[in-house]
Amino acid sequence: MLTPSCLCPLRRWPQCPTACCTSTDLEHTTPSSQPPTEADARRLTEEGFSLLELLVVVALLGFVVSMTAPRLAGIVGEGLHTVTRTNMTRLINLISTELQKTGKYPTNMINIVTVEGGTGTYYKPMLSDQDPETGPEVLSLKMDKRHHFFLHYLNAAEAAELRGLGVLHVYNYNSPYDRNVVPGMPNMEAVTTGVAVLMTGGGDSDGDGTIASTEIDATEADRDHPGEMFRMIFGLGSETSLVKKGLIHGASSCPESGMTPINYEWKWYSLLLPRLESTAKRLANDDPLGIGDKGSVIAYAATGTHSAAELSAVTQRRENTYEAQNSVFFAIMDSEGEVLPTLDMTGWGIDFSGNGDID
Repeated sequence: MLTPSCLCPLRRWPQCPTACCTSTDLEHTTPSSQPPTEADARRLTEEGFSLLELLVVVALLGFVVSMTAPRLAGIVGEGLHTVTRTNMTRLINLISTELQKTGKYPTNMINIVTVEGGTGTYYKPMLSDQDPETGPEVLSLKMDKRHHFFLHYLNAAEAAELRGLGVLHVYNYNSPYDRNVVPGMPNMEAVTTGVAVLMTGGGDSDGDGTIASTEIDATEADRDHPGEMFRMIFGLGSETSLVKKGLIHGASSCPESGMTPINYEWKWYSLLLPRLESTAKRLANDDPLGIGDKGSVIAYAATGTHSAAELSAVTQRRENTYEAQNSVFFAIMDSEGEVLPTLDMTGWGIDFSGNGDID
């Protein structure tokens, strides 16, 4: 019979039925069956990873992050783009339904201009300088580059046409980030002669009643679709009749405006009206492009500058930029200037000079 202090190699303690443990065996057997002492526990807990092991783990984690982060970013970006497009589609459906029922657009939209307090002078909002360190400005630079916004003073016919389309009042935006002027408080005003709005491509920016050649942007390369020229834009804010009627719960911002450091304030959706009949008459009379013939231009689905020979095989279309558009041809614009419904494709060159080149 072995004593309790004996540890059988076959671990049959306290009693070994076979005489497997000799005195010699016991002399070389470690009494590991005994519970660890406090010193043993302290020694085990104090042991850790070596510096080399930690460096290897960190390197492996860095490798995993570098492999997965771009894919995750792409997934998030695509998701935000999908949400933005879904919101735009919903707004299109709601406004289309209202047009079919009443023949009217929403009223109480935001007039995306600044009106200086005290003088009543209108200004085009400040564009982002794309430098977050200077603080935000008002409009995205990309939005303006795509559509070439101009201040445009309404004449009596345009104001009357807008009112007939349901645009009775507007809220001037008056952003606090418009550091070029002292805007004062935002105010609602009736749509009438002399009110200034934003218009794409050009406009009567000095309010003298004429759209002059100096009041348009006839840059040929890297334009948006020519069908979007000389059209007014208004913001869809929380005061719009869409909210008042309960068709939407509130003004929603564009999720994609948060994908990069936000250095502009305007991050909501806007309504791009069709070219008005009264605006078309002004354009035909003033002929700011100097080409007559309803402002007929040839547009090419190409970016950058190109010679006539290079454009011979490029998709092209003729567009009458002075021609009125049907009221159903409105569009929704996001804060980066993308438009839905899209007109075929983006990235056009427009041959304003008629020399066959895009220069």
